[in-house]
Amino acid sequence: MPLSNRKFSHKVLITDCDGVLLNWIDAFHEYMTLEGYKRGESSSYHMSSVYPDLDKPESFSIIERFNQTANVAFLEPIRDSVHYVKKLHEVHGYRFLVLTSMTTNQYAIELRRQNLERIFGDRFLYNLISLECGASKRSTLKCLKTEHPEAIWIEDKVENALEGDAEGYVSILLRHPYNDHYDEQGPLTAVDTWKEIYEYIV
Repeated sequence: MPLSNRKFSHKVLITDCDGVLLNWIDAFHEYMTLEGYKRGESSSYHMSSVYPDLDKPESFSIIERFNQTANVAFLEPIRDSVHYVKKLHEVHGYRFLVLTSMTTNQYAIELRRQNLERIFGDRFLYNLISLECGASKRSTLKCLKTEHPEAIWIEDKVENALEGDAEGYVSILLRHPYNDHYDEQGPLTAVDTWKEIYEYIV
C-alpha cells in the first residue's frame, strides 16, 4: 500500500473513522428515517438488531448503499474530537492514518477525505485507507505495524480493537452504547472522550 512522508512515522496515529472521528451512526439513523424504516429500542452495533424489519443481508446492503451516497461528505465530528485531534496535529506534530471499512468506491472515498479535511484541517491526514464495507482490518494493521511500529490504534468496534491488540498495538476503544459490553479487565484501554485519548498520548 502506498504510504508517503516516512519521516513522520513516529508521529502517526492510526484510527478508525466512523464512531472515532465522525458520527456515522446518527447520520445513518436519519437516512433510515427518511427511507421509511422503523427503528427499534436496541443500541446494538448490528443494524439488523436496531431495525427489526431487516435481516442481516438486507441491513448490510443498505449500509453499503448509504456509504456510497453524498451523505458521507457531511458527517459531523464525534464528541470533542475536533479540539483534541487539531491539538495533537498542530501542537504535537501528529498526523492521522485513517483506516476505515467503508467502501472501495473511489468517489465515496474522495468524499470521505474531503469531509475529514473540512473538519480537522487539510494537513492532519497522513493517509486514508478504505477497505470493503465491513471488511476485517487485521491484515492491513499487520502491514502498517511494520511501517509504524510505535503507532497507537484507536477504534470503536471491539472486534477490530482486539485485532489491533493481537498485532501488538496499544489499542484504545472509544466507548459507545453499542460497545459497553466490553469487559474492562481485557487488554483494551477504554475511554469516553478524545480528551482522555489526548492525555494518554501526550
